[in-house]
Amino acid sequence: MKHLLFVLLALTIVGCIPTITKWQLQETDIERIEIEKANVCGTVENYYPDSLTPMRYVRINMHFMRDSEGLGNFSEEAGTAYAKQLIEESNKKLRNNSKMNLPKGNDTEVLETKLQFVITPQAGREGDDGIYFHNDSDLYHYLDRGKGRNFTSKDVFNKYGISKGEILNIFIHAHHKDTVTSIYRKGELTMKGIAFPSDGFVKVTGLFHYSTDTMYYRKETNEPVIKGAWFCAGHINHEIGHVLGLHHTWSYNDGCDDTPRNPNCWGYNKKPPCDKNNSNNVMDYNAKQTAWSPCQLGKVHRGLSSNGSRTRRLLEPIWCAYDSDKTIKLYEDETWNTAKDIKGDIIVGNAVVLTINCNVNMPKGSKIIVKQRGRLVLNGATIQNACGETWKGIEIWKDEKTTGKVIYQNSPIVKDTKAKADIKAN
Repeated sequence: MKHLLFVLLALTIVGCIPTITKWQLQETDIERIEIEKANVCGTVENYYPDSLTPMRYVRINMHFMRDSEGLGNFSEEAGTAYAKQLIEESNKKLRNNSKMNLPKGNDTEVLETKLQFVITPQAGREGDDGIYFHNDSDLYHYLDRGKGRNFTSKDVFNKYGISKGEILNIFIHAHHKDTVTSIYRKGELTMKGIAFPSDGFVKVTGLFHYSTDTMYYRKETNEPVIKGAWFCAGHINHEIGHVLGLHHTWSYNDGCDDTPRNPNCWGYNKKPPCDKNNSNNVMDYNAKQTAWSPCQLGKVHRGLSSNGSRTRRLLEPIWCAYDSDKTIKLYEDETWNTAKDIKGDIIVGNAVVLTINCNVNMPKGSKIIVKQRGRLVLNGATIQNACGETWKGIEIWKDEKTTGKVIYQNSPIVKDTKAKADIKAN
């Protein structure tokens, strides 16, 4: 009798489980609505880094410029070690974003930068490590004043640039050998640099001379560390910041309300105005350059998220590969007002509404699932694969009572799917 009751109870429970039917989105499944669409996809505030912002890896390479005899800058062994340490220190500053010093008493939020730099070789070139040495007496030096000044010249990039437009080229120049003694005496043996955002390269100088100045030792290991790499990392971040779309904050309005204009003090000084107005922002000239404001990060990530943009082409395209562990499961309503790179599937749960207002890039083999009581609203969005591959498209779930819904507003486009035909806007 007990066994019979158990079987009856089991059958009753099984009978209560709804049968789920699944199929790929068809034209007849779509509900089309036309409403006024706000232009939200270009709004900087929407690109402030959050939990859904992927880590962005900016590809760089490094060129050490020396005279024709190979002098005036690092040797290949020392330069290779220095380049790796410099980028390690630059990335460390990026991982440890600081609170803004200005304005005094501010409550500016400290966000993860979600940025890292990766030294990247030329594709398909055996033995290439992305670090290069050029002996050229005409182009090894950096002069920003006087006769023969060349700091605005693009000649070095035109001659030695590698993977232009795909990898950010950093040229590490030396001070002209005929000026080193004089500028050292004047106290002007400093770091200098210039960025060429539209071309995707920067030129810096002073790093070699700083590296021969002094050394310090790590407390934990007593390991000697060249001062230059630690000290110059902020300068590299500053110049790359220009390439990523940022401007000086101290000299004029940079387009961000959270980066106040300031007297551009290098460091603390008992004399006004440097006794109260010391900036630590990466885009000012200061000894720290450790702070990235939310607006600055929003501007950077807006560019890095925009398909076809100049800065996006500098990224490692990590959005191409599918990773099931990166699937996004939604349990409450969300509205996406930024372009996004998805690495797994998207699952719109029961009683959840996902509204997509901008472009979304889906990896190869991924899909969007709309469960039986879920709703997906595509408002003028383009859902695609940005890597020349295909994805599985939108899957609708249905049980005996309810069916997942897909609503098209303002002529969205779904393309690059494995469906018999992509569903396009009317």
